[in-house]
Amino acid sequence: MACGRVNGLIPALVGVLLICWMPLLAQGPPAAPAPAPPPPHWAPPPPLPEQAPAPAPAPPGHQAAPAVPPRGGSGECGGGGWIFASGRCYLRVFRLMDWYSARNHCESMGAHLAMPRNQAEMATLKALVLEASMKATISQHTQWFIGVEMKPGFVPGRDSTNPAAWQFIDGTDAPFYFGGTFWYSQWVVQPDNWDNENQRCAYYIAVAHPPRFALPSENGVWGDEPCSAADNPARIFRSICEKEPVGRSLKRWRYGGPEAAAGTST
Repeated sequence: MACGRVNGLIPALVGVLLICWMPLLAQGPPAAPAPAPPPPHWAPPPPLPEQAPAPAPAPPGHQAAPAVPPRGGSGECGGGGWIFASGRCYLRVFRLMDWYSARNHCESMGAHLAMPRNQAEMATLKALVLEASMKATISQHTQWFIGVEMKPGFVPGRDSTNPAAWQFIDGTDAPFYFGGTFWYSQWVVQPDNWDNENQRCAYYIAVAHPPRFALPSENGVWGDEPCSAADNPARIFRSICEKEPVGRSLKRWRYGGPEAAAGTST
């Protein structure tokens, strides 16, 4: 009797379930959620005005590179690595060579070794040298050959401290630089013909070594070295060439004095 009642209830329950679920079945499966709206278009911010990078701090014991004197365009010097500064064109020659080779190398380009005649030109050399030391692995204490030499007839050692013994490579005297203005005089007095090496030519150094000794000139100093590697193969250094800007009359310098070039530069 109980089973008959249960069997009678089953069709009724099925009917109730169908009545309740029919609307849901008619709707189909639940719809997928609507996609999120796309984010607004992103664009990078406009670039900032170009600025020169801040100079790197100088390593301990080094001087920060001073600002190079105002320059013109490279066209004023004909390109090729020449730098226009303080009314002249300069080229830093990084290849190591003796003084004679450095002189000849400058002359092959219609130039001459740099001849700093006053503190302003010494300051220009210092700026160029220190700038190079910040960009390359070059010590600030390194020597750079310049156009100063002992006159023929004078003897290194015996005449090194004679104010009349030195000249620029154009043949003009350089006596007023003696006695501490440009020649180094704090650690080892220059010129000194060190170790009797026949030191007849001069170099420029921006920061004297060791740095604990004061400089006689805030814009660098000079020292003497052999002109030829035959006197000491280790005495090979970098050098600085100098010439007039394009359009001005150039002079080609030869050992012993100037020789006017034919015509002017173009």
